[in-house]
Amino acid sequence: MLKIFSVLSVMVLLASSCTYNNIEDAYGNKIGECDTAVVSYALDVAPIIDMQCVTCHGSISPQAGLDLSSYEKVFAQKENIINRINRPLGDPFVMPQSGPMSSCKINTINAWVNQGALNN
Repeated sequence: MLKIFSVLSVMVLLASSCTYNNIEDAYGNKIGECDTAVVSYALDVAPIIDMQCVTCHGSISPQAGLDLSSYEKVFAQKENIINRINRPLGDPFVMPQSGPMSSCKINTINAWVNQGALNN
């Protein structure tokens, strides 16, 4: 019994030593920032599209016939994407249907299109 208590005590001490006092310590100063000054398709937009859109609009069986699985396909639909992600809450055509994207993700996609929708 004493051995189990000792092992548990050590585990609790180790687990508690892996904490941070504030969000900035854990994640750096990037929390709350949404830098859209220069937006890259590969680094900024593609991960959002992959996470928020490709589940339903992927290449295997895209809903509504809309495949967003590549830059070329996203580029061809950029105006439609902008229209759908910027609709107000409660609009039946807002995307994604699972719930609105964060304002940072929406601003990132908007900025990418406004910057010429480059494949960078």
